Amino acid sequence: MVSNPTPEECAHHVLSTFKILNRGAGRILQTNNFHKPFTGDGWQISDFNTGVAYAIQKGWVEKAGGVAFRLTEEGLAVTK
Repeated sequence: MVSNPTPEECAHHVLSTFKILNRGAGRILQTNNFHKPFTGDGWQISDFNTGVAYAIQKGWVEKAGGVAFRLTEEGLAVTK
């Protein structure tokens, strides 16, 4: 983990969680699916919230209901 990560670094960690869980573009993850893989190595839930907000702003992730997120093609391209 990066000390005091930027919103972009947090977003990349969100995207890496999709990759770790083998979720491609168009696939949806519930918020609770992120918690264990995301919070390894010292990352915090607050970093997740910051990262998701940044990823949505960049078009890498879309909200898919109240507590779910969908990886976009743009987000998948960033994970490669």
